Amino acid sequence: METKAPEEIIHLAAVATEVPLTPGAQLFGEADPPALYAVLSGELVIESSGNGESPHAGPTDIVGIFETLAGLDFACSARILREGVALRVDREDLFDLLSQRSGLLRQVFSALFRTRPFRNTEQMA
Repeated sequence: METKAPEEIIHLAAVATEVPLTPGAQLFGEADPPALYAVLSGELVIESSGNGESPHAGPTDIVGIFETLAGLDFACSARILREGVALRVDREDLFDLLSQRSGLLRQVFSALFRTRPFRNTEQMA
């Protein structure tokens, strides 16, 4: 029987570090090692060195999951717009936890494919 989502999230929170969000400060920059940030409260703007839109992240958003899983440097930075709190999970801690908690691993992949558009086979060739 598969473990329910709230039970798995408790394990994720156990390896997380609480990060206060102070308006005007930078949460992470392009030179920082990849980490997953779960925004509990507050608001961030994700800024890229390229000319594109700057999406915002707020409560219930997770930032950095793709970079963390792939071991890639951030190609952006996050500036804090509104005071709040985020949870930071470092890459090694995430992989250690995922190796022990298959239910959480399934949830991570499920979330990835819900939020990332699929490519058709012609684009992948």
